[in-house]
Amino acid sequence: DPAANGSFLREQAKLYAIDADIGHGALFNTIIAEHSFAVEPLGICIDASRGWAFIPLIDGEIQIWDVRRESATFETQIGVIIPPVTVRGTLAVDPSAEHLLALTAGKMYVYDIGPDTLSAEVPVLQDPQDVIVDPAGTYAYVSDGTGNVTVVPLAALSTLPIINTGGSLRGMAI
Repeated sequence: DPAANGSFLREQAKLYAIDADIGHGALFNTIIAEHSFAVEPLGICIDASRGWAFIPLIDGEIQIWDVRRESATFETQIGVIIPPVTVRGTLAVDPSAEHLLALTAGKMYVYDIGPDTLSAEVPVLQDPQDVIVDPAGTYAYVSDGTGNVTVVPLAALSTLPIINTGGSLRGMAI
């Protein structure tokens, strides 16, 4: 479980691995690895069941890295997804670890994890900011820069009526 062994932080064209295991004594909360990129990473999303990290880059690609400590390919890039257009930094993986959700202007892309292929494009509001999935994997929630939330039933990959929060959302959690 990558969450038990470390955390990841991005800054400019670098990604840092930070020891988040309090049992590691003096190593706790220290940088244990630094990875440089040719372009800026926009975020990171961990698929804990596979031990993969999905890292969207400002040039449009989503790199896939192995973050399983016991793996021979630990902390190396093992794949790449090239979306039709540049995605925003926020990604989400559904609890079944079958789908990666990525946002772009007016759309939520749904990728099948494994073959890393685009399986669906779901219309959302024009300025999506954040995407989260409920613990059951039933719904994705996509916030918009205007304070609205699009609810997407993942089985149907359609949209339900928009939720207007009346303000600008800075993030979401379930």
